[in-house]
Amino acid sequence: SLQSNLEDTERRYNMQLQQIQGMIGPLEEELASIRCEIESQNEEYKMLLGIKTRLEQEIAQYRALLEEGQHGGGGGSGGGEGGKSCLSHSSSHSHSQSGSCSG
Repeated sequence: SLQSNLEDTERRYNMQLQQIQGMIGPLEEELASIRCEIESQNEEYKMLLGIKTRLEQEIAQYRALLEEGQHGGGGGSGGGEGGKSCLSHSSSHSHSQSGSCSG
């Protein structure tokens, strides 16, 4: 009687353990997928933030050129080159951290 009670308890325990493990597996996969998606969104955010920063710098340069032009200063073509060099300098920083998701 004691032996059969022990076997019955072990059987129920094993069934519950399998059910719980069956629930944990898909949750772990979902968690890994969410982590990967968050990492991807974070990289996209960093890229967009870098683009925004470069555009703000370029806008500031154009404003400075416009103000300079209104005050009688010349040299509009040189400012375009400055804008390009600014973009090339800041673009090297935005791609320095690229990660891949390896769940």
